[in-house]
Amino acid sequence: MYNAVKNGNDLDWNYKRFICDTTEDKDEIDVSKIAPGSTALVIATKEEFILNNEKKWVLFIKHSGSSGGGSVSGDGYLTLDAIASVSDTSSYLDI
Repeated sequence: MYNAVKNGNDLDWNYKRFICDTTEDKDEIDVSKIAPGSTALVIATKEEFILNNEKKWVLFIKHSGSSGGGSVSGDGYLTLDAIASVSDTSSYLDI
């Protein structure tokens, strides 16, 4: 099962963000009328896909499930912990 949780804005009305239970659910999405750059998060595999200009889902982020530190996984994909936390950002900006 999947659900669209974002439906674009006034300028990019066909941009979508999907939350999917499984990879098979992601593959059932009709991509013919959605914009490249739309994303699909797959809960079962902790993977995030982005729709390219050829209307194909491409693995974008493999979420590691850990927090802090930031890293790129062995296969070259950005892991979730590579994104700065609020406290890391506040500390870096000294705010």
